Amino acid sequence: MHVDVHGGWLGTDTDEGLFGTSLEEQFDPATIPGFDSRTDYLHYGATVELDLRDTTVPEAGVVLRGEVAVYDDRDLDRFDFNRVAVEVPFYLMETLGGGSTIRGFREYRFRDARTLLMSAEYRWELWTYLDFALFADAGKVFSESSDLDLHDLETAVGFGLRGHGPGGTVIRFDLARSREAIKVHIGGGPSF
Repeated sequence: MHVDVHGGWLGTDTDEGLFGTSLEEQFDPATIPGFDSRTDYLHYGATVELDLRDTTVPEAGVVLRGEVAVYDDRDLDRFDFNRVAVEVPFYLMETLGGGSTIRGFREYRFRDARTLLMSAEYRWELWTYLDFALFADAGKVFSESSDLDLHDLETAVGFGLRGHGPGGTVIRFDLARSREAIKVHIGGGPSF
């Protein structure tokens, strides 16, 4: 385990933008640190890292890292804040895309801290052990819980075949279309 303590002085000066919409057009200048006058921060904090990799050129392992920092506005005493950060390897984040989520995208296409997934499937029997299915999938990944809504959903639609025995679905074949591609998925078990 490695612990690092850090601190320093940070001065911020914010000015009008050169391109596009400038900050003062979107926000009240009095609420922007350093816009009307310089804002200086005394900052201090600590980082803790646990490195469980097998060698210096790792083939396997995990690194977990967390940081806490305090930013103290020394000039105006209006813009103090605390910063907490935890680093998670991207491959452990929540994902969407692929044969069991949004079927019109490749596996693990979308990653973030949270996911929303909705799937609907209508099936009817073609023969005793074969069903035809129409489906629609929709979902998204997002960072903040305040983004849990139905805006900006990724979608896919398609059809498929379900082969099954008396105990349930054993094999499924899906053809799905999204804004990026047409995907074919062959798998076992239920589709959702």
